[in-house]
Amino acid sequence: SGYTERYLGIKSDKSAEAYRRTNVTQLAANFWNKDLFLVHGTADDNVHYQNTAQLVKALVLENIDFEFMTYPDDSHGLTNSQVHVFQRITTFLVDTFNRTSERRRLLRGRTHGVCQAPGGPC
Repeated sequence: SGYTERYLGIKSDKSAEAYRRTNVTQLAANFWNKDLFLVHGTADDNVHYQNTAQLVKALVLENIDFEFMTYPDDSHGLTNSQVHVFQRITTFLVDTFNRTSERRRLLRGRTHGVCQAPGGPC
């Protein structure tokens, strides 16, 4: 995307190392015990949807628990879906910071790819 090229330069042999170091898909395993919520509009021309799809693929390959909302035909500002987006963000944050929630309790019991909560879903 334009933002990437602005900060890292046009992809070339010279900038290859910078692109490799900033490739978040290589760090997907680091999200294993984190609350992660991804939101992306498929018509986003600032951050290409393919980038998020690659991250989702990497998270799935690492068996990372995350939430993902995709908004078909919506742009970077998610202007067609803002009410829904903000409702989902609010729900996610309340759930994440509500230490007594059942979901939070189960997530805290997880280790990478293994559920530590007896009889709990993983």
